[in-house]
Amino acid sequence: MATERHASRSDLLRSLDESLAGLTGREFFRALTRTLAEGLQAHCSFVCEFTDGNTVAIPFAFWHEGEIVDGEPYALEGTPCEAVLAGDVVVFEHDVCAHFPHHRAELEAVKAESYLAIPMKSRDGGIMGHVAVIDKRRRSFADTDLGLLRLCASRATAELEHIRVERELERRVQERTQELAAARDEMEQRVLERTATLSAVNTRLRHEIAARTEAEAALRRQEEAYRDLYEHAPNVYWSTGADGHIKRANRRAAELFGREVVGEHFTSLIADTPDGLPRGLRVFQRFLEGKPTYGEEFEFRGANGRSIWATVNVLPIFDENGKPVATRTTLADITERKRAELALEAARREAEAASQAKSEFLARMSHELRTPLNAVLGYAQLLQRDPGIGAAQRLQIETIRRSGEHLLTLINDVLDLARIEAGKFEVAAVDTDLGALVRDVSAMFRQRAEHAGLAFHSELASPYPPLVRADDRGLRQVLINLLGNAVKFTKAGEVRLTVQSTRLDSERWRIVFEVADTGIGIAKGDLDRIFEPFYQVAGRNSEGLGLGLAITRRLVEAMDGELTVASEPDAGTTFTLALTVESRAIEPARAEPHAQGYSGRRRSVLVVDDNAENRAVLARWLAPLGFIVHEADDGEAAIAAAEKLAPDAVLIDLVMPGVDGLAATARIRSLDLENPPRIVAVTANAFEEARRRSLAEGCDAFLAKPVNFDRLRETLGSLLELDWQYAGETEPQSANAAEPPPSSVPLERLAELRDLAHAGDVMALEARIEALAGDSRHAAFVADLRSAIARMDLRGIERRLEHVLREGARQ
Repeated sequence: MATERHASRSDLLRSLDESLAGLTGREFFRALTRTLAEGLQAHCSFVCEFTDGNTVAIPFAFWHEGEIVDGEPYALEGTPCEAVLAGDVVVFEHDVCAHFPHHRAELEAVKAESYLAIPMKSRDGGIMGHVAVIDKRRRSFADTDLGLLRLCASRATAELEHIRVERELERRVQERTQELAAARDEMEQRVLERTATLSAVNTRLRHEIAARTEAEAALRRQEEAYRDLYEHAPNVYWSTGADGHIKRANRRAAELFGREVVGEHFTSLIADTPDGLPRGLRVFQRFLEGKPTYGEEFEFRGANGRSIWATVNVLPIFDENGKPVATRTTLADITERKRAELALEAARREAEAASQAKSEFLARMSHELRTPLNAVLGYAQLLQRDPGIGAAQRLQIETIRRSGEHLLTLINDVLDLARIEAGKFEVAAVDTDLGALVRDVSAMFRQRAEHAGLAFHSELASPYPPLVRADDRGLRQVLINLLGNAVKFTKAGEVRLTVQSTRLDSERWRIVFEVADTGIGIAKGDLDRIFEPFYQVAGRNSEGLGLGLAITRRLVEAMDGELTVASEPDAGTTFTLALTVESRAIEPARAEPHAQGYSGRRRSVLVVDDNAENRAVLARWLAPLGFIVHEADDGEAAIAAAEKLAPDAVLIDLVMPGVDGLAATARIRSLDLENPPRIVAVTANAFEEARRRSLAEGCDAFLAKPVNFDRLRETLGSLLELDWQYAGETEPQSANAAEPPPSSVPLERLAELRDLAHAGDVMALEARIEALAGDSRHAAFVADLRSAIARMDLRGIERRLEHVLREGARQ
């Protein structure tokens, strides 16, 4: 079958050459459309030239049902022919009428079922027209069909370009002829009018004849110039014989390679690269098989070893017996483009290497800094839950915890900035209590401001949505950064936080936060740079990395918000943050008692960490809850312990010497255990990539160091399906169940108690309660508060008072 197809294709090509030999113009196109239709066994083929800005097609020849018929110009818009303007082959194997309903009548008139077309492109890439085939049958066009179509299009393109050159020449000749005719008429008129001056007229006539002769010579020279331009294209053209030696080459070949290449074997020009010569020989083998090659990119060697990149097209030329005897080879110089691509690739690799190095450094830094913080914050949380610790000691422990969390915030600032710069920061929208958020940051900075001798004012103007959908952590971070700077750079006066809310529709609100201070202000020249990473305003001596405002700006951008600043030196600064958020329905607050254990059999947990302090913290958290805790200090020990002890859960550090956490996880998963353990990755690498990789490689959950006790308890409870047991009441109590405060307690005093409970300031809270104890009307209320403080249920106090304040605001 391959031989028959080859023979058939050869016959078609030979028939095409024979039918087109010696023909030009419309006769050429009529013969071409007939040969194309017969070669593709289609009932219709045609060739059109595009005019009027490629909006109108004018048929050169239209072969239909075995004869040439007249074709009328038609608009391309909405026709299948319009698709060739995209510059590529257009194929509709069936139902072409259905694709172009506005031209169904015309398509049905020529019985169109399938359609195949290819654009005719000029040397500069412009589309001059197209060659098309229509068949009344469904067709699945083969590569040989496309090859014949491309060959016909190539021949038609050359003929059309020739016609256009001739048109231009004819137009110029006609113009000049008209000019000469006009001159001749003028001269004759002058002869008639000035018979008395015949001698002068004859002299002038001789001059005119000489001018005409020169014009004709100039016209011939111009014609030769057009032909030279046509023959000397910007691309390299050469022809090789069946032996691979170059027989003919245009001038551009010598220019590109720096020498005359006629007589050389084409392989001598290919660069000495691992795949250069083998690919070149494969292309030549395709030529020997009678197959064309299009768009192959090769590297060649020019004069002085200069690298030349070119796109190569090779068309075989056949003799009368259908044997390929020569090539028509085209080389388009793409050296500059290739150099740009190679430079871009090198730059990309360099940038990726730099990004990888940065990511590895940040991951390492995160691990090294978070590991000791895990022990610091872990023991602080343990001590806070020790009922034997007094109120003063609790305050000291709270200071340790807050200092540790402040250091953790600095670490997170660096990591957040890296994530934002890498485009990996993701906004985590959650239901956020707007009032609690404002009170939280207000309570935090009211004490700082008062300690610095400043007045602090905060106002959450009504109306406002109690619960909104927002990135709580990001928004909190922004307000902390802005208020922190306000307190830090204000020596006297006040700091003010104002929140205004505007309802946009039934669900959306526009929230505007304004942080204003009476501090040292910012010079106009610094206003444009204060949001740059690591930039610190001159004269502002302060601790920190200079990242706060950079992270603030980028966090706001990530939340689709707007952040602006207005300031004058020695007059204070005002930052304005505007966000559009969705409101949410708020649910009644419920107290959350502390878990004391769980129901059912005791579960065992294997804690794996090469740091003994980290293992000790987790063990001291888990043991009081009823867990049987085992420890392992590296991956190998963890695998052995898991096989021997079959724990219910494994808490495993990812970065350990020898066998790391993920490798140990994989080997534990491969153990033949009746009840495979649930595995939780515990690591100081807080990047999202670490979490995704851990879950992808076998871990059931992920916890970042420093580990939060409540988060750990929730994770184990979920994975092991534990039924927690709580101290005291088995069911959480509503804030309404406690003794309500008497009406004699002012709402301002209740708000102050709520803020102190929220801030965890036990000593100040006890002092305010003792001040109320002097009034007998407050006895029951004071007793309830003292009982809650004894249980360290500060959150319950906060929620209870918040409920009372909301009810009071409604009245």
